[in-house]
Order: sequence, then structure tokens, then C-alpha cells
Amino acid sequence: MFLTAEGAPFFGGTYFPADDPITGRGLKQLLPEVAKRYHDQRSFIMEQAAAVRQMVLTKGGGAALRPSLVQQGVAAVAQALDEAVRTRAAAGSVTHAAAVSLLLSESARDHDTTLLTTARRALDLMLDTTSGLVGEDPPRLVRAALAASLANAWVVTGEQRYREAGRAVVRRLASELPSEGSVFADQEAYVIEHVMTAAATLGESAVEGRARRDLDRLLQRTYAHGWGVRHTVGSMPSAGVTTPQGLLQDQVQVASACLVANRLSHDQRYLDVALDLAAIVERGYADPLGGYYDVAAPTMDPVAASQAALGDRTKHVFDDVLPGANAATALLLAQLTQLTGDPSYRRRAQATLEAFAGSMDGTGVRAVTFVVAARQTLGKP
Repeated sequence: MFLTAEGAPFFGGTYFPADDPITGRGLKQLLPEVAKRYHDQRSFIMEQAAAVRQMVLTKGGGAALRPSLVQQGVAAVAQALDEAVRTRAAAGSVTHAAAVSLLLSESARDHDTTLLTTARRALDLMLDTTSGLVGEDPPRLVRAALAASLANAWVVTGEQRYREAGRAVVRRLASELPSEGSVFADQEAYVIEHVMTAAATLGESAVEGRARRDLDRLLQRTYAHGWGVRHTVGSMPSAGVTTPQGLLQDQVQVASACLVANRLSHDQRYLDVALDLAAIVERGYADPLGGYYDVAAPTMDPVAASQAALGDRTKHVFDDVLPGANAATALLLAQLTQLTGDPSYRRRAQATLEAFAGSMDGTGVRAVTFVVAARQTLGKP
């Protein structure tokens, strides 16, 4: 495959010989030709890359959102987590920790001892094999996801060892906030959200308050009403500042953290920020064909448009280092439905999930946020 500098494929094949002067399909002939085209026809190459990406994104994507899809998703996550434990691959990652939380919640909801056993085996493996649990290794994102899993495990099982481990993790994470220098708003918000949630569950009120103050600082540095959230170096952005528009992931992760802060503090201003960001997401990131693009539309931010090629606008849904942006957006919308009673949020959440529901097969633990969002969108059967 030949890729753009941003990693988007625009040309490829199954086999190219080293040298084939007769057909011109050897690497010796292709490489200089592709390099010349990339230099001389850059805009066309970018359009071609965007078309390839869109083909991949829309293949088998649409399907109706039904309770059976949630059940199948939970079963697939449990199977994938079982396999990860067997091969000891679940030693420490955001996706595996999130899978533990999902299975713990599902086991409590349905009194399913099989799911509980799978979740506990994975969590115990993480506790036994993750070195430096309260230090800088593993990364903060992993420790934040693990803290939420430990808090959930303590609630479901009542085992004190989970509570003590969770308290140690959140205390250390709180001491590392806020980040100095450049702020990646999506990552910072993810850590703050999970620290607030776990600390409140584990009875660490001082840590919860500190994390909420860190959220206030994050908002001061990265958020402006009606403008959204951006990565930043330095002080708060404001209207007219020509810094690139933030990612969909930035808007959604910060909004999600604000909903947690609102739930814990009952402070209306956090809900106001979340509602503003939800409106910005709809205005600047929505695709009329379904789902949300990872970057804002060119009309939303001309500066960003001048810096990003057409092929950069993609739609991610499944989890990786952070929750998949479209799944996280659907989850945010489902939560706003519950808070506001506005059914339009639920309709948007369902439409977003249905745009990708046909692509769930084989995603395993990467579908956790999608499954959680689908469960909340559909409500209790």
C-alpha cells in the first residue's frame, strides 16, 4: 500500500515484483512514478485517499439497533476477554480494563456469574502483572481505566482488596493532574472523568474535589462557549484566535467529564458546557449520511481547513487508546436524553449507532463503548 503522509492509503496491490520493465508494474518502475504523482498531483491524491477511506468506513456499516445486538456484543466482549486472559494479553490496556467494567456491570444487572468470573479473572491478572500500578508505568490512560474497573469491582463484589488498590491508583493519578505544557484535552478529560468517578465510588472525597478543580482548569485553558474545545499551548482560546479546531474526541471527552462533574456536584455550569459542546458537535462534525467526522467541517473553521486535507475527515467508532469517537458521541447523547428528557438526543444517538452497527463482528473488546452506548440508548428491555 502507498500512503499519504497522514497514513491514508491511495494506491496498492497484492504483489509487485522488484523489476518489470515490460508491464511497468515492478517496484523499480512504480516508486518513482508514484513519487512524481504525489508531488505533482497532490490534491487529486488526497481526494483518492478520501474515497478509499469512505469505502472502508461505509462497508457493511448500517444495521438496526436492537437488544439482540447488545447481547451479542456483550458475549463477543466476554469471549475476547477470556482469550486475552488465556494468552495473558490482558495485562494492562484501556480496552481490556473497559471490558472488565462492562462485564462487571452486565453481571450485576443480569446476575450472570459467568460474566463475573471472566471479569474478575481479567482484573486479577491486571493487578498481578501490571508493574508500577501507582507509578508512571503503565500510562495514565490505562491507570485511569483500571481505577474505574477497580471501583466497579468493589461495588459488585464487596472485596476490600479492589477498593484499596483503586484508592491507591486514584490518589496517584490526582497528584499528576493537571498536565504541564501542551494539553491534549481528550486525554486529560478522560483521566479526570475516571478519577472523579472512581474517587466518588471509593470514598475519596478529597481526590474527587481535586479532580473537579482540575476539570475547571482544563476548561479555562481549552474551552470557549460556542467555539468548543481545542488542544492548547498556553492560555484559554477565544473567538478569533486562529488555532486549529479541536477534534470530535476533544469535544466529547470533555463533555463526558462535565456530565460526571454535574452528577457529583449538581453544578449547572457543567451541564451547560456539555450541552454547548453537544450543539457544536452537531453543527460542525455531523455527517448527513450518518455518524460524526473526527474533525470539524471546513465551514466551521477555515484555518483548520487550510491545514487539513479532505482525506483527513474520517469517522472512528471502535475503541483504541481512547473510546471510539462516534460510540462516545452516542453515549454522550444517550446520557443527555436522561438528564434533559429531550428525545432528540436519543434519536441522534440511535442514528449514530445504527450507522456502524453492521461492522461490530470481530471487533471484540474494541466494541465496549459501542455496547455501553447501545444499552443506554435502547434502555432497559
